[in-house]
Amino acid sequence: MRRKNLGTKGMPIPVIDLFAGPGGLGEGFSRACGGKAFKTVLSVEMDPHAHATLELRAMQRQFPEHKRVPDELVAFMNGFISREEFYARFPNEAESARKEALHRELGRDNDEIHRLIGKRLGARAHDGRWVLIGGPPCQAYSLAGRARNSRVKRSGEYRPETDRRNFLYREYLKIIARFKPAVFVMENVKGMLSSEVGGAAMCYRIINDLEHPSRAVDGDNSLEYELYPVGKRIGDLSEDSSPSSFIVECERYGVPQRRHRVIIVGIRKDFQRTKKGIVLVPEIPPKCRDVIYDLPRLRSRLTGRKDSDSAWRDAIRGADWRALLGLGGRGRLPSSYADIVERLNALSTRMPLARSGSGSTFMPRTTDAIPVKLDRWYGTAGMDCIFNHETRAHMASDLHRYLFAAVYAEINGVSPKLADFPFELLPDHRNAFLSSMTNRLFADRFRVQLRHEPATTITSHISKDGHGYIHYDPSQCRALTVREAARLQTFPDDYCFLGPRTAQYHQVGNAVPPYMAFKIATAIAKSMGLDM
Repeated sequence: MRRKNLGTKGMPIPVIDLFAGPGGLGEGFSRACGGKAFKTVLSVEMDPHAHATLELRAMQRQFPEHKRVPDELVAFMNGFISREEFYARFPNEAESARKEALHRELGRDNDEIHRLIGKRLGARAHDGRWVLIGGPPCQAYSLAGRARNSRVKRSGEYRPETDRRNFLYREYLKIIARFKPAVFVMENVKGMLSSEVGGAAMCYRIINDLEHPSRAVDGDNSLEYELYPVGKRIGDLSEDSSPSSFIVECERYGVPQRRHRVIIVGIRKDFQRTKKGIVLVPEIPPKCRDVIYDLPRLRSRLTGRKDSDSAWRDAIRGADWRALLGLGGRGRLPSSYADIVERLNALSTRMPLARSGSGSTFMPRTTDAIPVKLDRWYGTAGMDCIFNHETRAHMASDLHRYLFAAVYAEINGVSPKLADFPFELLPDHRNAFLSSMTNRLFADRFRVQLRHEPATTITSHISKDGHGYIHYDPSQCRALTVREAARLQTFPDDYCFLGPRTAQYHQVGNAVPPYMAFKIATAIAKSMGLDM
C-alpha cells in the first residue's frame, strides 16, 4: 500500500483544536518549526471565560509577532477601554479571531461544529491532510473528581455509566471517524488509565476506539490508526506496550513542572511517517526560581479587614513565633527549629514591603532578566509590561502558615507536611488535625514551590485556594499569581487570561503546557517530513 504524505512543502497543515480551554495545545502547535508547519483554523471551547482568552489569543496571532501587544491591548487590560472597543479598532483581525475561536459545546452543538470543521478544512476535509488536537474534559477521570463522585455514589445518587463526562471522548471520536485526520493528539489526566465504568477499565476501551474510530462509531472497519506513546522509539514499544506507556512526564522535556499526563498520538495507517515514532528530545527542566524570579515582587492582599501595606505588615507581625513553635510539644518539629524561629522573628519585625504592592491585571516590567533560553520562549525581551500579575487575598492566619511553610522550605529544602507545623498553626478542622498526627490524608495541604526544583503540578484546584502553591520567597508571604502559574505552565508573557481571577487560575490549571505541545508538534512534523 502506497502511503500518503501529510502536506505540501511550504504550506502549513490545518489544525482543529477541540475542548481547547485557553489554547495551550494550539499555542504549541502554532509555534512549531518557526510557526510554518501548522495553522489553527478552528478551536472549540464551551467555557465563556476560556473562550474569551482563546479568542483574544487568536486575534493576537493575526499581528506580526513583534506587534502582538499593541497599545490598545494594554489599554484594554488596564480597563481604560472595553473589549468591544479594543476589537473595534482592529476589525479585520477581530473577524478572523471570531471565525477561529468558536464558543460551542461538543455533544450539544455537534451539527454546527461539524459543519464549520468541514468549511474550515475545505478540500482537506476529504483528503485527511490535517491534524486534530484536544483534551476531553477530565473531571470524571481525575482522582479528585472520582473521590467526589464516590462520595455521591455511596449515597446512591451517582452512577459512572450515566456520567456523560466519561464518554466525552466519543465526541472527539466522531470527528475522527467523519473527517479522518492524518494525525490526532489527545491529552488527558493519568486517572484515565485507572478509571472504570461498569467494572471495566475505560483505558482499554478508549485505546481500542481510537485505533478503530469508524468501527466504534458506525461499525465500519475501513479506518485504522497506529497509536504512539510520545517520546518512545518504535524499538522500545515491545518493552512496554501497556496503557501506562502513554504517560508523559513533562519535566523530562523542559517544562518547569512535574506534570504527568496521558498523551496519545494517532497516525492514520495510510499516511507516511518515519520508523522512529514520535520521539521527543529530553531536556533538563528549568528551576521554579529561574522561571518566575524576574517578576515584580508583591505582597498578598488581605481578607476580613481593610487592605493596605501597613495592615498587611501588621498581620505578619501578629504572630509570636517563639511561643508558637515552643508550644508544638510533639517532638516533630525540625531539629533546626531555632533557625526557623530566628528567621521568622526577623521577617516579622523587618518585613520588606514590595514596591509593586499587591500587583494588578497590568503592570510595568522590572529590569530583572531570566536566562536567555527562557527569555526567547516567554518572549520577555521585547516586553515592558506584565499581565495577570495580581495577588489573591489571604486571612491573617493563613499568612502565618504561609510564612512558616516558606521559611521551613528555605531552611530545610523541602516543603513541610502538616505534622511539621506547630499545633497552633493548624487549620481549625478535624481533617487537618488527623493529617498532622498520621501524616497521610492532606498531609501536604500547605505546599511551598521550592526555588531550586521544578514546580509540582499546576491543577485547576489553584482556583479554589493558594495553599498548595505558596511562593518560595518568605518575604512575599503569598500564593502564586496567575502570571507565575502561567509561567510554570510555559505560557508566553503576552498571553492574556480573561475573566474573573478565579476563572483565570482555572484556565491555567486545566491547560496543556504550550512548550510541551510545541515539543510534540515539532516531533510530529519531523516524523511526517514537515520540519521546515
